[in-house]
Amino acid sequence: MQTEAFRNGLVLSFTEIVGDYGAKIGNMPLTLVSYNLLALELMGFLRKGSLTLVNGNWDAISNILTFLLGYLMGERFSRQQYLGLALISTGLFLIQ
Repeated sequence: MQTEAFRNGLVLSFTEIVGDYGAKIGNMPLTLVSYNLLALELMGFLRKGSLTLVNGNWDAISNILTFLLGYLMGERFSRQQYLGLALISTGLFLIQ
């Protein structure tokens, strides 16, 4: 169950990061297709798995990927914000 929840979190996160990228660059079709696919994936995964584990993995992986995307696109944070990101992501992974 935990491995499946992690895999589902990865799939959701990668789909979401494509949508986030589309929104960041102003590509409406990419954004809409990605977020609609994300909704379909989420409904399917939640029917088969644990809400807490799927959502916790998705949140943790998504935090890291969104941070990386933002960093690659020139966004920077304070030390306190980096620490917060690390603590939140670690806590979400510990739910496993």
